[in-house]
Amino acid sequence: MVKSKKIIRNSKLLEIQTMNDKDFKRYYGVSKSVFFSLCEKLPKEIKQIWVLWLFSFAKMDYHYLKPLIILGTLRKLSQKKYDLTKNSDRNFHFALTALDTTVFPIRTMDDQFYSIKHSKRCLKYEAIVTLDKGTCCHLTGPHVGSELDLVVYIKEVAHLDLLPGEKIFADEDFCCNEFSSKLIRPIKKTHETMLTNEEHCFNNWVSSNGIIVKNFFKDLKKFEILKDWRSSIDKHMKMVYFLTWVVNEENKTLYKEL
Repeated sequence: MVKSKKIIRNSKLLEIQTMNDKDFKRYYGVSKSVFFSLCEKLPKEIKQIWVLWLFSFAKMDYHYLKPLIILGTLRKLSQKKYDLTKNSDRNFHFALTALDTTVFPIRTMDDQFYSIKHSKRCLKYEAIVTLDKGTCCHLTGPHVGSELDLVVYIKEVAHLDLLPGEKIFADEDFCCNEFSSKLIRPIKKTHETMLTNEEHCFNNWVSSNGIIVKNFFKDLKKFEILKDWRSSIDKHMKMVYFLTWVVNEENKTLYKEL
């Protein structure tokens, strides 16, 4: 049995070396460069095969024991705080970021987690993503699924001290005159008036910038483990924050290659 396990480990390590980057990312959800970058951040006693199992667990929903052990070892990455006002990428651009929320299903009968908008019980996270690199620079959550996007924004983002002239792109779910001075939002059509051509163009511009956040969430949700969470809310938060670091590293790598 010990020998067979050793053979399996050796074959997996060989797989790391021989698999091309495209296939590696398709199977494990992460590029080889980010995989090795993560390995370098870990103590030497943490074997590469354990990290590989972690991504097998996250991407394919395999139930290994080792990844849960590693998750404790990676607590610094899983507890990393993403705060826009402390982000080193900030500058005096007129509009630097875009804001949105997303939800992940959770197994519970508690109605406070039920989102009418999504018709399921879920956990909600709110992210602000940079327009240039597509990296998450501000992340809050989890919030209960029943909480409105605007309420989450008022609690978590509206109080942030932005730089002079700094604005955040957001969609129509964040329309509230009292707290929206930091946001660039679509112009809403009313029953009395129709949108002008200029207003349509403005709305298209806002929407096109908002796609960057949706792409970030799409990258986050490629990890199968988040589609059917079976553990605690605290561990869900740690997994989301850890995978946010992974997606950020991927997007930084792509940005450098452009």
